[in-house]
Amino acid sequence: LLEPIDEALQGTSRLRRIVSDLRAGIDETPIKDAAVDVAAPIESALKMAAHALKPHAHVTTEIEPNLPAVVADARLAQVFLNVLLNAGEACTQHPDGHIAVAVRRRGQDHVVVAITDNGRGMGEATARLAFEPFFTTREGKGGTGLGLWISRSSVESFGGTLELRSALRAGTVVEIVLLISSADPAR
Repeated sequence: LLEPIDEALQGTSRLRRIVSDLRAGIDETPIKDAAVDVAAPIESALKMAAHALKPHAHVTTEIEPNLPAVVADARLAQVFLNVLLNAGEACTQHPDGHIAVAVRRRGQDHVVVAITDNGRGMGEATARLAFEPFFTTREGKGGTGLGLWISRSSVESFGGTLELRSALRAGTVVEIVLLISSADPAR
């Protein structure tokens, strides 16, 4: 009886060390005065995800013209890729899967990227756990449960937010709110 308990404790200790190492590897230092054209990392992520998304969902994009640069770095493309791949996975069982990427300015200080899918969605309990490290709904399909956690950490280090709204059988909306860069002359 004590052997399984000891194994569980050792496993918990290993997971704690892994999460600690991952957090140390994520640069959460706030970024200042960086200026990234938000369209470039979106286009890059869409190209990287195209092969995975094509069998499951039709993708549309609507990017408001003349958007100012946002505070971010190269990790922004990975954030978009993680969210797009999750949206594609959610649409695998939908006969008419659709993913919409909309980018627009919000007020004087923010640009919002909304990635919406009409996939299977998540219940309230699952949605609450979506940003927890190692939580995955893709058991046995290569999911690590780290994509959204790392994405949110990255966006927060840019001074932004990453939130999701979801309902079972109704799809999911992931909203990434980014600060407009003070280094952008158009600001």
